[in-house]
Amino acid sequence: MENNLKGKLKEIANFVIQNHLSLKDIMDEMEKTVIETALKKTKYNKVKASKLLNVHRNTLRLKIKKLGINDEEIIEIK
Repeated sequence: MENNLKGKLKEIANFVIQNHLSLKDIMDEMEKTVIETALKKTKYNKVKASKLLNVHRNTLRLKIKKLGINDEEIIEIK
């Protein structure tokens, strides 16, 4: 898995460099995508998603707010 991950990250790095994208924007988008994926996988349960991502639930809540992740789906499912 480590080699596969490294290869995928190199592809992303080349895309970032070729398209003159900012590192901050790419990191934010990557973090947002990973969090949204974890939330969907856990049926929008923030506690389960935080455990899946190995971060404290408060950290996850702050990141959801900072990254502007849509909370509407999360509220609807509760």
